[in-house]
Amino acid sequence: MPRRDLLQRFVGTSVLTLGTQLLSACIGIVLVRILSKADYSFFAVFLAASSTGALLMNLGLNITLSAHIARQRDDAVELNLTVATYSWLNVLLGLLSLSILLPFSYTMLDQLALSPSEIGLTLAAIAAAAALQQYVMFWAAISSGLERPSLGAFIVLVQALYRMVMILPLLLFPGQLQLVALQLTALAGAALYVHWQRPRILKGFLELESAIRPRLAELAAAFTSVRPHIVSTIYFALQGGITVFVASLFSAQETIANVSALSRFALLFAVANTVNNSVFLPLLSRRRTQRRLTTVYFALNIGFASLLTGLAYVFPQMFLFILGPQYYGLDLELSLSFLSASVAHMTGMLYIFLVSHDRAANQYLAVPATLLMQCLALSVLDISSTAGVQLFSIFGALGSLLVQILLFAINRPVVNRR
Repeated sequence: MPRRDLLQRFVGTSVLTLGTQLLSACIGIVLVRILSKADYSFFAVFLAASSTGALLMNLGLNITLSAHIARQRDDAVELNLTVATYSWLNVLLGLLSLSILLPFSYTMLDQLALSPSEIGLTLAAIAAAAALQQYVMFWAAISSGLERPSLGAFIVLVQALYRMVMILPLLLFPGQLQLVALQLTALAGAALYVHWQRPRILKGFLELESAIRPRLAELAAAFTSVRPHIVSTIYFALQGGITVFVASLFSAQETIANVSALSRFALLFAVANTVNNSVFLPLLSRRRTQRRLTTVYFALNIGFASLLTGLAYVFPQMFLFILGPQYYGLDLELSLSFLSASVAHMTGMLYIFLVSHDRAANQYLAVPATLLMQCLALSVLDISSTAGVQLFSIFGALGSLLVQILLFAINRPVVNRR
């Protein structure tokens, strides 16, 4: 691919992704400001559970699908079979994930003094929200695999726009039930838009009407390709919500609200994460030996994470002013929040690189390493405080990062000097 085309694709996807994250950040900031800490703690639990559920429902399928399509997009027969097979596998893995998602969500909700009927309705809403989010991300992954990252980024942007519009009524009628209903309405609207856009996503590669039903052998083969990522994906999914989970077990509702409000700034890292998945993953999969591309990939990710963490440490009041007076004085906690997000970002950076080179085996090692670090954190930290919960998050993220560094050192692909 010419350098100019690569630059245009990178800039286009980054702009769309930045717009998405800005919208998501605005939604989060509005909620932080208009909701009481009690209501916001409920929202934090709902958001953590539904986001965790969306990750659990793909179990590594999206990233594997994107890499496979990038290598098969010029073969219409193989591409047709791949899309059909992974679509069915997506449904099966989604149903399987409920066995993890529902107990995880119930444990958090049970700490909020909700009635059994309220817990039941919220659990149903969490499962529905997770399924809708995964449907959107599944087709965004296909767009990325077909080297149409801008379209995939636009799909995610539309989802954020729906959420922004649906959140506006809360300014007049704030409340927990209204919040859940509006979130589901927004996600359903985004999913319907993606469903309507499927022919455009596949245009030039595959006709939607030619979709086939895969045989059991194809499903088994697809599952085999996803299987190495299942354990690590479950870890990443639960790790994404573990901070709120731990806070809900050991801390007051104020701490849950503080931790979740500070985590709003972690959306800034999602810009780089989305670019990695939609731009660099397909490129690294197809151009595995280009040293220059590898250097650019690591330099951009490390520089971006370092810059954000440094700004949070030097100018904490600039960030806390955005959250509002309820959260003034959390300077140390803000720096710890950014540090935790940076460590997690470095872990994802190495993971994507290994996946693009088919060297992501032994990811299960992240689980015992993370559990060991988290048990250590629970034994030495005061988890009832906001800073303690943030340090717990850092401990867990370091365990996973150390494993990725080890796997990268062992399985590091050979690249040439071009």
